[in-house]
Amino acid sequence: MIPVSGDVASLPFTAPDQACCNCGAAHVEMVDVNLKHTRFMPLGGTKTILSLALPFCRACKASANRYRPSGAAAFTSAFYLSRRAKAPATSYYQPVFLRALKLSFRGEALGITLGFTNPQYATEFSYANAAFCHAGALVVEKC
Repeated sequence: MIPVSGDVASLPFTAPDQACCNCGAAHVEMVDVNLKHTRFMPLGGTKTILSLALPFCRACKASANRYRPSGAAAFTSAFYLSRRAKAPATSYYQPVFLRALKLSFRGEALGITLGFTNPQYATEFSYANAAFCHAGALVVEKC
């Protein structure tokens, strides 16, 4: 289990820092990325924000905390369809994003699924965090 208390919880995962997680460029700096998960319920909802330091090159740094559109906005606006990454970047939005979060009743993360738009970086990330992957606490998906 991974505790996720407070406004922003830091994830204990190891991020390989040899290349940009978006485009694969070699000259990078570590950037704190906020991954958010919103759970809607009949009478309200909850928002969980998890922080993870990831490597970004100068050109891709702006995508670090650029959230993906969700809900009706993604379907009703052509604006979002025009937002494409310019090669060699793999995503205009966050290249590593929270796909799913399974929380216990007490607020502890039982499982986290991260989506990666850069398949090579996804493979490196899963190798660096093999213990979490084998324990079922982390699922790495190539998107």
